[in-house]
Amino acid sequence: MEDTIYRSYAILKAARTLSEKELASLVVNLKIGVLLGLIELGSVNADELVMMCSPLGIVRNTHCADTPAERDVARAAFVRKILNEKEG
Repeated sequence: MEDTIYRSYAILKAARTLSEKELASLVVNLKIGVLLGLIELGSVNADELVMMCSPLGIVRNTHCADTPAERDVARAAFVRKILNEKEG
């Protein structure tokens, strides 16, 4: 389980494309890692991250992403930015 949690976190921090479904699956593992004390997200709220990365959220937050493929790329970039900024 611990390996799955850290793999999910690494994928979220480095992915170049993320579908909405993949993001949701990885965030579940991330939330388990937070609950177990394995991962510290600081001010990042996993549930808010998922909401901000919905198709409408991605369009609002990135001002681009007209097609599903573009949204997947924008979603990955947005998640990378959020998670990598928290390590500041």
